[in-house]
Amino acid sequence: MGSFCGYALSKSVIPMPFLFGGLFSTSALMISNKISQFDNYQFPSNFRLIFLSIIAVMIGGTLDHEILNSFTNLWVSLSAIALFVVFAHMVNYLLFLHLGKYDRVTAFYAGAPGGLVESMTLGEEAGADIRVLSVQHFIRIILVIIIVPTLFFFWKGKFFGSAGGIELSTVQTQVSDWVVIIILSLAGIIMAGKVKFPAKQFIVPLLIGATASVIDYPSFSIPNDLMNICQLVIGVALGSRFIGITPRLIIKTVWLGFLSVLLMQVIGLFISLILITYLEQDLEILLICFAAGGVTEMSLIALSLSANPIFVTGHHILRIILTVVFMGMLKGNFTEPR
Repeated sequence: MGSFCGYALSKSVIPMPFLFGGLFSTSALMISNKISQFDNYQFPSNFRLIFLSIIAVMIGGTLDHEILNSFTNLWVSLSAIALFVVFAHMVNYLLFLHLGKYDRVTAFYAGAPGGLVESMTLGEEAGADIRVLSVQHFIRIILVIIIVPTLFFFWKGKFFGSAGGIELSTVQTQVSDWVVIIILSLAGIIMAGKVKFPAKQFIVPLLIGATASVIDYPSFSIPNDLMNICQLVIGVALGSRFIGITPRLIIKTVWLGFLSVLLMQVIGLFISLILITYLEQDLEILLICFAAGGVTEMSLIALSLSANPIFVTGHHILRIILTVVFMGMLKGNFTEPR
């Protein structure tokens, strides 16, 4: 079903059609609760991990010496990420506490502008409502990948990139490219299992792909078909999270999430307007850097909107790390007494 919807959307102007096709079709199926075989269904995490790693390797593979030379003033925008994390988390906390009527602990961890897994893990340990917490974070990610391209459409009058995302490689890809990427991805999964830091399943394969690209060994081109397959799997995996979720909870988290995303985007806009006076970067690329979606999904948006994927991904990785550090620092103030 996800494949069919993805293929249908690929004939339209919608960016990332396979991701959206998999997401919308699967989430609608899960929310409808019409198929009893899906009761208590969980998407295989190891299967998703393989495609997550493949995406990371391919994004890392876009790095070259020209892009490296453009990172001279990168510290300026990376420093601004810390300000974004603090202000976005504070605004979200107040929104969920006063308008959403969540308890203090749930509002704090639901308001984290990143670190989906880490937010749910720390929130559950602190006594937050894990059901609300998980749905609110998934809604945040989904709304970002919907709202950001839509805002660009109204701003520029057209979607960036092609209907199916930009062409990642103008060189004819071979079977050997698929083999090399999959081998590097598996190496990334194995190495990620030996380290401990946020988003390691994405960061480690990305570093492996970036290293291979810079030293040009092993040499590989990035297949567009493989990226479409990965988008489809990620979309279906996100959509499958809505199993057993009531329409009432969906409605509440969606309108709260919509306000949250818009407020965070306004914060990102103010910071971006300041940064463009110091950096030689387009405003739209900076706006993508300060959009609080998942690192995988934001990297895909960067590709689809013809933005520099390595520049964007670096900012989102730091956003997630700083968010987890910020939550850890304030954990003692937002924990239910046992």
